Amino acid sequence: MNPLLSAAAAGLSAAVYDSEVVDLRTRELMRMRIAAINHCEVCLDTRVADPDAVVPTEDDYANVAAWSTWPGFSDAERMAVSFAELFALDHLALDDAWFAHARQYFTDDQLHAMGIMVGSWLALGRMQTVFDVHTSCPLRI
Repeated sequence: MNPLLSAAAAGLSAAVYDSEVVDLRTRELMRMRIAAINHCEVCLDTRVADPDAVVPTEDDYANVAAWSTWPGFSDAERMAVSFAELFALDHLALDDAWFAHARQYFTDDQLHAMGIMVGSWLALGRMQTVFDVHTSCPLRI
């Protein structure tokens, strides 16, 4: 509808999905946590198309909300999903102590990229939910 803003949103989305700063599996876990928080049907139905990529299993996807206890996640993945959840639901909890702990798993460059990623999914996924955007079939990215 708005070509200028739509192109900018598409550019941000492409940059997020093309980024290799954070590994694909971790990125997918964060994306899925935001998808659930946003209740974004498009996002919840989207999966990585590359059959050779290291991505979450369907059990992992189904248990992202239980990130703190699901045995299929590493400590770094738990930290990443906690970042996504806190960013969306309690951003002030992302304090110096949280970042000190997160730096055991991620560099500052990775944490910055995670913020851009989560911010984009939160904004664009929520927009799709607000405007009731649906797909006729699951998407593969």
